[in-house]
Amino acid sequence: MVIFYCHWFDPSYRGTIGDPKYIIANIHIEKRYLLFDQFILARNVRQVYYVPYLTSRKDKQGWCVVIKIKPVALNLYI
Repeated sequence: MVIFYCHWFDPSYRGTIGDPKYIIANIHIEKRYLLFDQFILARNVRQVYYVPYLTSRKDKQGWCVVIKIKPVALNLYI
């Protein structure tokens, strides 16, 4: 059984905002949600990348765009 340690973000409007036009989610990086367990089974995981907004966007300070990426399997032959 493989498990991962993870961080949950606040699912309310204070910590998570969806944008249906671009099919993306925004999360506030400082709004952690501590009510869920810190571990998750590997079969329930999605790999994502967090892209912060530019520092010139004062209204988006602390917010990041969540981008789902396809995991790449590395074949290392030594």
